[in-house]
Amino acid sequence: MHPKFETFILRQVYEFIKEKGEEEKLDQLSLILNYFSELHIGAKDSFSFEKPYKIKGNFGDVHCIRIASAPDFHRKDLFIAWVESMLIQLKNKRS
Repeated sequence: MHPKFETFILRQVYEFIKEKGEEEKLDQLSLILNYFSELHIGAKDSFSFEKPYKIKGNFGDVHCIRIASAPDFHRKDLFIAWVESMLIQLKNKRS
């Protein structure tokens, strides 16, 4: 797995999103999009969202993530575990 996607980094990005103070103003989808936008490697214009549930960006070996099954963003441990499992599963599918 790309070093940027180690568990402690995934947690730091999560905390960064929470510290922005927008959490209560944003819906679930917006929080998830903000999270993956920060996690994305590269220019912001190379990150995109395709309705209804597809995120495209550079996440190491993964370039497309479907977020339909994402758990509630506010359940930190569950959300981080889901992100990590998605990155691992999708990387393994590409191998």
